[in-house]
Amino acid sequence: MPLRTIPVALDQLPLVAAGPCEPQNVWEEQNGRRVLTDRQETDPDTGERLWSAYVMPVGTDRPEVLQVRVRADQQPVVTQFAPVTFDSLEVNVRVGKDGRLAQYFAGRGLRDAAQPGRKNGQDHKQHEGQPA
Repeated sequence: MPLRTIPVALDQLPLVAAGPCEPQNVWEEQNGRRVLTDRQETDPDTGERLWSAYVMPVGTDRPEVLQVRVRADQQPVVTQFAPVTFDSLEVNVRVGKDGRLAQYFAGRGLRDAAQPGRKNGQDHKQHEGQPA
């Protein structure tokens, strides 16, 4: 459970894609050890699959890759080093197992500037009755 969830001002934090998005798989306890399974995590509220998007803030003193947890029906596709944005982005602050504070990023509506107007991770087929 997060101690605090803080929205990120995306207009003040330009981001670029650091690499491809990957499925976020389930960890489980087996024989007293944590083991990564081949099952993909899903959002408990929506049932959508969870993905890890790797992004880098632009204009910082040193390079840093942030892992952002994104929920989407399909794997989001981004162009490496191209600007990306989210419809919303927040950081969750928690106490880790080691007792120290840790930060976890979660976003919605990942967009790649190299693919204008396309929201990643959704089925992009035109639906009957909707404009193209």
